[in-house]
Amino acid sequence: MQRPEKTIAALLVPGVLVISLYTALSYLPLLTVRDLDVSHPCASVMSILLPMKGRSFLSASRNAVVSEIASLPYVEDVMMRYGDGILSIRTSLRNDGIALISDKRAALIFRDALVAVDQRDIPMLSEVYPVVGMDDSYLEYALLKGLPESMLGIIRASALASGSTCLITWMEYGNNSNSGSPVLTLTIPDLNADLSIMDADAASRIEESLSIIEDEYNAAGSCAVFGERAHYGLYSDRLIRIKRQ
Repeated sequence: MQRPEKTIAALLVPGVLVISLYTALSYLPLLTVRDLDVSHPCASVMSILLPMKGRSFLSASRNAVVSEIASLPYVEDVMMRYGDGILSIRTSLRNDGIALISDKRAALIFRDALVAVDQRDIPMLSEVYPVVGMDDSYLEYALLKGLPESMLGIIRASALASGSTCLITWMEYGNNSNSGSPVLTLTIPDLNADLSIMDADAASRIEESLSIIEDEYNAAGSCAVFGERAHYGLYSDRLIRIKRQ
């Protein structure tokens, strides 16, 4: 009958060999991360990944890295792969975001939350989400207290129109209590035009108004393409062409 000490040793040896082999492989140059291939290389993601460059793929804390990237508010899913010295990261982003940006802050509106994000992420996120520029103090207040429902309605209606037409590239918030001032101005470079939303009740007519502006742009031909930018104002009951002084 085999002695207990020999049985334990027989069980331990394979485990020790596996650990030793794994440790040795961790430092092989063939498994070094020489380059990164990132689907959405925003600043926050890159700051998590860059420390892995030059290290062994096996010795890196891969699960911790994936979890940290997945914890970013705009990331829905993360997939990591390694091959031929290249670490590949594919992120799926939430599709319901709207970016808010001021001189000092940035945030994202989702269906269920308003969350602060790194301002350095906005250049990349602006390729995915509509962007609203606003006064810094207003954005600071919004992060503390939330946005008024009327303002959220206008922003979401504008974002929906932007998503369906791929025309709006920027939305500038006007923090002005004067009823004659626009609540939000939409920049539409493809139509060489701006559309100012003049009151909250006009939000439901944004998409319809974009169609009208596009029809006028197409009818004007080269004059619309090479002429001065057209400015429109949208009220709850009408869309007007505004002449700028």
